[in-house]
Amino acid sequence: QWTVRTYEDVICWSTEQDSDHLMMMVVSLVALSIPLAVFTKVVLLVRRYRVAMRRGDVDFLRSYGFVFFRFRPQAHWYVVVVMSRSLFVGI
Repeated sequence: QWTVRTYEDVICWSTEQDSDHLMMMVVSLVALSIPLAVFTKVVLLVRRYRVAMRRGDVDFLRSYGFVFFRFRPQAHWYVVVVMSRSLFVGI
């Protein structure tokens, strides 16, 4: 309310400021896509974890062990819970 009273000449989505708003929206969507892409990759890794461990896939563990090292093997899925919480706090 106070900003509306202070800056009465600013009208959202007016022709003068359309490009500014559009650019801010594009930048924010690009910035949001990066953490979402990382989260999606982690979800896919959690889904592949059991199969990779059954096969004894050492390359998988060597490549992605940093994702799972904080948790017991039985709770490998908990990384998704922790990342979900961090993602929602960050957004």
